[in-house]
Amino acid sequence: MRFCLVSTQEHWGGGESLLASIGSQWIRAGHSVSCIVRHNCEVERHALEHGATILHATQKRGSNVFDWWAIRRVLREWSPDVVVLNDSHAVPLVGSAALFCRQPRPLRLAFKHTVFRLNSALKYRLLCDKMVCVSQAAWQVACDGGLPVGHVEMIHGGCPPLASEPGAREEVRAELQLAPTQRLLVCVGNLLECKGHSDLIEAMALLAPAYPELVAVIAGQGDEQERLGDLIASRGLVRKVRLLGYRRDAQRLLDAADVVVHPSHAEGLSLVLIQAQMLGKPIVATAIGGAQEVLAAGTDECSSWIAEPSNPASLAARCIEALTAIADSNPALDRKLQATAARTREQFSVATTAQKWIDLVSHMQEKRKTN
Repeated sequence: MRFCLVSTQEHWGGGESLLASIGSQWIRAGHSVSCIVRHNCEVERHALEHGATILHATQKRGSNVFDWWAIRRVLREWSPDVVVLNDSHAVPLVGSAALFCRQPRPLRLAFKHTVFRLNSALKYRLLCDKMVCVSQAAWQVACDGGLPVGHVEMIHGGCPPLASEPGAREEVRAELQLAPTQRLLVCVGNLLECKGHSDLIEAMALLAPAYPELVAVIAGQGDEQERLGDLIASRGLVRKVRLLGYRRDAQRLLDAADVVVHPSHAEGLSLVLIQAQMLGKPIVATAIGGAQEVLAAGTDECSSWIAEPSNPASLAARCIEALTAIADSNPALDRKLQATAARTREQFSVATTAQKWIDLVSHMQEKRKTN
């Protein structure tokens, strides 16, 4: 099969990472993959660094006649079987251009990574053949937003299997200039208001008196950087909370963590939680949206400490519980974390995700032939 992956996003995030991982699986399975991306941005740079075939690079989000005509032309020339529309702006841009491809036209699959409500169900009904959601929570949002159940599919996102990198913990801690006795909280995610980073900063202000050697690092970039920096300064936490900016070595940061903290207010799935669980890390998180499915929150399988969303006091209390548990060297906790790692590798494998997409496309192609 021939897949064209489309992103109009400027910054690299979880949605782009997931799509790239799925695309890599398709290539390994012998399928052809190309992409349409935004010019002169992180997503384009990632694509070029990994040798991707770029059919077209748009100016900003591509909301102009020139980009639309160029995309129409490259789709007609390359003739993909499927276009994967990885964000809401890609749907009108490429979904409409694909209508002018030669028969059989490519299947247009919109990929929903978030639990934000749909702004226009009609757009997705007219300009894509199906929406694929990364979690049951995202699927429910799409249906509640006006899409027919038959127009929406749920395929859990996933990650390649992870194992701890030898020496990563010591190297990262040395880079951060941490003493052997210091505990490290790690939070990874783009600096957006919905990620709840301010709750972690407020929680650290509550924890500082009792845990003077505790350090938290936040890896990511985004519109909230200046505000979060000001909040850290105003709470007197400059030596306690560090904004690391965008990091390509997120796994190494997770390896170095004593506790991974994920205080999100809205979550479609969370690849970070999947990765942290695969690495067997203690986690303090909010069970919001698809994160609840990853964490198995509310079940006996859950090995994480669940905090109330938008509640720094609850987040601080759960961090205390996690730090106390790991200080006690509890064998029962170790076994539970290992069981969680095994479950996560099985349930959230990107190889399984990629194959389910192939199965879905094959089914849709067969159904199209019979109609």
